[in-house]
Amino acid sequence: MKTKSSFQFAFLNALARRWFQRGGFLVSLAWLAAGSNALAEAPVAAVTVTPDSAFQAMFESYGNDNTLLDDWTGADGALSVLLPDGRVVWDFSDTFLGFVNRDNSRPPGQPFINNSMIVQDSGALVQTLHGGTAQSPTSLIIPVDQNAWYWVGDMTVEGDRLRVFVMEFMRTGPGPFDFQWVSNAIASFILPDLTLEDVVPTHGENNVMYGAALLEEGGYTYIYGTEDVSGTEKYLHIARATAGNLFGAWEFYTGTGWSSDPTASARLLRGVGNGFGVTKVGNRFLLFTMDSLVPFSAELVMYSSTNPEGPFANRMHVYWTPESRNGLFTYDAHVHPEFTDTEGRLLLSYDVNTFHAHDLLAAITGSALLSLIGFVVCSLKMARAPVFLTLGLTALAAALRVFKANPQRETLPAIPRFWTWLFAIGFVLYSVLYLSNSLAPEHSPDGSTYHLGLVARYFRDGGFVLQTTNFYASLSQGMEMLFLFAFAFGRHPAAATVHCLFLLTLPFLILSYGR
Repeated sequence: MKTKSSFQFAFLNALARRWFQRGGFLVSLAWLAAGSNALAEAPVAAVTVTPDSAFQAMFESYGNDNTLLDDWTGADGALSVLLPDGRVVWDFSDTFLGFVNRDNSRPPGQPFINNSMIVQDSGALVQTLHGGTAQSPTSLIIPVDQNAWYWVGDMTVEGDRLRVFVMEFMRTGPGPFDFQWVSNAIASFILPDLTLEDVVPTHGENNVMYGAALLEEGGYTYIYGTEDVSGTEKYLHIARATAGNLFGAWEFYTGTGWSSDPTASARLLRGVGNGFGVTKVGNRFLLFTMDSLVPFSAELVMYSSTNPEGPFANRMHVYWTPESRNGLFTYDAHVHPEFTDTEGRLLLSYDVNTFHAHDLLAAITGSALLSLIGFVVCSLKMARAPVFLTLGLTALAAALRVFKANPQRETLPAIPRFWTWLFAIGFVLYSVLYLSNSLAPEHSPDGSTYHLGLVARYFRDGGFVLQTTNFYASLSQGMEMLFLFAFAFGRHPAAATVHCLFLLTLPFLILSYGR
């Protein structure tokens, strides 16, 4: 844990920050510009959302300052709470620490942890809280199971304790979304020092991730949760505890009333995210969420109710997140009522993540699509050179258009000059040798009778024909469809040349993945 010197900061408005690395995160905050009177009525006619450069500058300045190398440089989550002494605590889930280059990229090997906090004091971000040491930082809150991790939920203050909801997750496979929720807990921090006291398990019946949002109202702390059935099937659940006593008895909303039975909690609103925000404006309660009815939706929406337990209705469009394109997606909207300004404008946030992996594997997925196109062409008996030429040129034009639409690519760490030259010499020599051999006529029995034999007949007959005497004709023909494209123009070297191109692409995929 380190403290930075404070710096002056102007009026708080909004945050928009982008971080590149594995699953690079962007947290954007924006003012929801609508008067309290307007938001208190239902339905609301319209709202205006305005990103703000002042809050952006505050987080960018803090994240890019390399004075300390164990502090926050980027994260997702971005929930906040006002402490009794006037400070604000921000809690984050996946967090990057360490050094930031001048181009906003990170050198290899920078620390990555699963949760952290930032303390804001007098309009400035002054302190990053994490576990471990400055030389070997760890997550601030760590579960007993070392194979699991905590992502954070909302927070509230109870006396001299800060209560933070955390959700335990475990990995189920190697993919970016191969993880599953395990349980919920509440972490307690002693105020004012923010020392972690303990982590106590809490309710999670009906597979509800409680703590996505909290609201203090009418002597109760309302605890909002998400039941995540699938990517597009997520339900709101609501519980409540006596204000100041989250460790006491909870009640669970059944849709018509309150029950002490946690399994009686009802599925309420469908379409909430895993993270969302609830706040009271005037005499109405507003719920803000990214629309989870659509996979990776770019739409931030608002529901309203006259009661903290709902029913939440009057769905209203709030904002289309502009980052949701070219491999980026947005998620987990939150509201920050402690920053509501004198005009009644609310501060909202959402996270942005990236599918950089599909850029890396674009050649592979594109080849699969090209093979499928070849299959369709053969099925329609249109396997002719002009058709393949037209399709090929169309694919190239589409690829060029996508590339031009996304000119800012991720900057990967540079390869040392020695290794660059060593790779280049070996690659060029091998490429010349393999390419020259691939252009020779096919002479292997397997290639000439199976791969090219079938391809030549498909091309000669304009598509698929019934073949009952050739066992190989009953196979999938996936690579053969790629050979067919090449055969239309290069004839017999087609199979070896396609193999050559795949093999020459592979070293660059390996280098990119490693970097």
